[in-house]
Amino acid sequence: MRALAIAVALAACGGNGGTSGASCMQDGDCTDGAVCAANDLCESPDQVRNVRIQWTISGQAASTTSCASIPNLDLYFVPSDGDTSQAFGYAPVPCAEGVFTELKLPNLFTEVQMLDDSSQAFLGQGTIDSSDSLTVDLTPG
Repeated sequence: MRALAIAVALAACGGNGGTSGASCMQDGDCTDGAVCAANDLCESPDQVRNVRIQWTISGQAASTTSCASIPNLDLYFVPSDGDTSQAFGYAPVPCAEGVFTELKLPNLFTEVQMLDDSSQAFLGQGTIDSSDSLTVDLTPG
């Protein structure tokens, strides 16, 4: 899976040092008890969570059949303030899987947007709830 970046915000967030806000590739790159979050920045463990994103296609469970017109998705995490310069995502995400789990997502990312990987058509979006999950019904064009 190749990671997508809507914008490169890492340069402004510091380099070495490993404290909160510094760039990282793994937990060992962080110091002071911080962890390497999904957006490749060191964060305090109480500022990240594991989230589960599930989707249906026009009300049907995701499957090879229901995903025939959109076999792969782009999935973007957007901060609660809507600042897309900090958004990041993943592609291709196989539609038929029907689920995507993100580990150590920073708490500031509350919105998920999903697009068709081939056409970039918008399919759906939602807000991660207090149980750290989201179910989105995708609507192919």
